[in-house]
Amino acid sequence: MEVIPFRKNYYEGEVGESSTPVARYFHLLKPRALHERPGGKDAQGNAKSLGANRKALGLSEIDEYTYLLPVESTNYVAMFRSSAGSTSVAAAEWMTLYLNLPRKGRRFVFKYVTRSNAKKKLQSAIGVRSLYVQFERQPHGKSESQIEKGVAVAASAKGLAGSDGMKINLNITLDRTQKGGSAVDGLLKEARVLVKGVNGKLPGARVSRLKAKTLQPGKGGKIDVEQVDFVKERMTVQTEFGDADEAMDPNQIIAGMYDAILKFRKKSGQY
Repeated sequence: MEVIPFRKNYYEGEVGESSTPVARYFHLLKPRALHERPGGKDAQGNAKSLGANRKALGLSEIDEYTYLLPVESTNYVAMFRSSAGSTSVAAAEWMTLYLNLPRKGRRFVFKYVTRSNAKKKLQSAIGVRSLYVQFERQPHGKSESQIEKGVAVAASAKGLAGSDGMKINLNITLDRTQKGGSAVDGLLKEARVLVKGVNGKLPGARVSRLKAKTLQPGKGGKIDVEQVDFVKERMTVQTEFGDADEAMDPNQIIAGMYDAILKFRKKSGQY
């Protein structure tokens, strides 16, 4: 395991190999803080804290995991994590440090695969009436988005700047009767810039949620309102992993991820 101090913790990462299927994968472990550790019950039904009883149980720490499996012959990667495992943003930052990219002025980025339908809705829109965006951590204000620049200034207030785990939400809603004009045009322009942040292409900003009520040309000159959720429109695949009553080993997890990749390849027309 390669251990790197990261976000006030020591994250561990390693390259592993599974036997069935034969594949190389990346495994990242995130230590769970003592106050976040779950509780459990013994055979007598008594509730106990895993954190408070860690010495008696022989535990030095409890880790959340993230697995990354490359999709062969593509630049895609499948991701599977425990409920509080490292997000794609955290995993990318860890990889940036591990590869020593800051010294070269570069960074490692994971980009979501967005369904083509969401992109088409934004391309065909003649305006946007409402916009909701969530930034993970403080944005840098270095993009073409005026919203991102404004949020960056607000988040730089004394005591907030550099706060780990900070999330910033902004919701802009216009009057329901507005179907044209500079305001709806401005929100459309912002949406087209901010959507790049969902895929990691917005400099200095990490967009974790983005919704827009788009104005679409309808029949007979009418204007239809259609909401697009760019995060929900990310390409995801559902598959079954292991047994609820048994702990999964890496081979089982990679086998489940491999099955998800096979399903993903069948959706090639959707992205």
